[in-house]
Order: sequence, then C-alpha cells, then structure tokens
Amino acid sequence: MRWKRFSNEYENMRLIEQLERTNQMISDLNGHVGKLENINRNLLGENEELRQAALDGIEISNVV
Repeated sequence: MRWKRFSNEYENMRLIEQLERTNQMISDLNGHVGKLENINRNLLGENEELRQAALDGIEISNVV
C-alpha cells in the first residue's frame, strides 16, 4: 500500500509540474500575442497613412 501511495503521489507531483510548465508556456505565448497585436496596430496605422498619401498624390496628379 505504501508503494502504491508513493507511486500515486509521485505521479501527481509529475502532473503538477507539467501543468505548471504548460501554464508558463501559455503565459509566454500571451505576452508574445500582445506584442504581435501592438505591431499589427502600428502597421495598420502606417498603412492608413500611406494609403491616404497615395490618394492625395492621385488627386494632385488629376488636378495638374
């Protein structure tokens, strides 16, 4: 019975460690996703500025 209890406790400890590693990986991925979202927002802003500049250039060329 002691061996069985020890085996169960060891297995539980191993699973808890694995769960902690998985939670850390999820946390790291969430941080990475946050960084990517910031980069995406910046690119969207830059894209809008470039689009507007292109439209302004087209309008100017039409006037000229």
